[in-house]
Amino acid sequence: RFRRGNSSSSEGGRRNSKSFLPEDSPAQLMSEVRKSHGGGGGVAGAESLSKTSRFLTTSRMLRLFSAGVRAPPAGAKVVYLQGAWDMFHAGHVALLKRARALGDYLVVGVHGDELVNAVRGLSLPLMALNERVLSVLGCKYADDVLIDCPWAVTREMIASLNICAVVHCPRPDCGEDPHQARELLGDPYKVPIEMGIFHEMDSPVDLTLSDILTRIHQQQDKFQKKIAKKQEAEDDYYANRYGFRGEAAAGPVGAAVGAGKAAAANGVRAVKKVVNTASQAFQGKPQ
Repeated sequence: RFRRGNSSSSEGGRRNSKSFLPEDSPAQLMSEVRKSHGGGGGVAGAESLSKTSRFLTTSRMLRLFSAGVRAPPAGAKVVYLQGAWDMFHAGHVALLKRARALGDYLVVGVHGDELVNAVRGLSLPLMALNERVLSVLGCKYADDVLIDCPWAVTREMIASLNICAVVHCPRPDCGEDPHQARELLGDPYKVPIEMGIFHEMDSPVDLTLSDILTRIHQQQDKFQKKIAKKQEAEDDYYANRYGFRGEAAAGPVGAAVGAGKAAAANGVRAVKKVVNTASQAFQGKPQ
């Protein structure tokens, strides 16, 4: 049910840790703040943000989310759309709905963490690949997901997935510069354009990841209280179910939970500073 793309597309991120972002852009500012709080370059720096989440993906979880996935019927017009889908939001949903209307079956490609990190900056993606995949699978307009899809849409990929139309949204989701990314990694849509199956399509909902970060900054106190309440609920869950709470627990399991709690708290503080810096850069800047 799941198709996994090759990871060669993310080699650019490993060969060149430079992000494809204009100088002093919001995402670049987030990168600098992340580095100042102990994050290294590349995926290692972004990974510490992912550690703030306790979400665990099991094969059972994947089966539950993919329960409605079916193979495309014979003769179906398959549409392909790829992206990062970070912090999956209403703008993404609206775009998937519009793309789905072009055909009978929509395959959504989800870029791997390294590729997103290389294109958008050292602090992105905020959600790990498995979380972003499940987010897309939860959308009723996505019929199937291509996990860790390659940067470029190739003829082999089009043939193997029976793709009839390739859709691209030209609007950046987080202030990245797509032209600089294409200069180094190449045009990802060169083949579909040559084959005459390329379609450029914008989301009808004017919402981006940049907007979400700005809103978080504006409601910072509210979100901090929400996060604190969530952590308290998690502690109560572990205490009621397993009989221990945070660092007070005995044994290796308890120690791991305590360490996770401390890491989560550090992550929340880091994200807070990242959002503060990024949101200040977003103020008055056209999207």
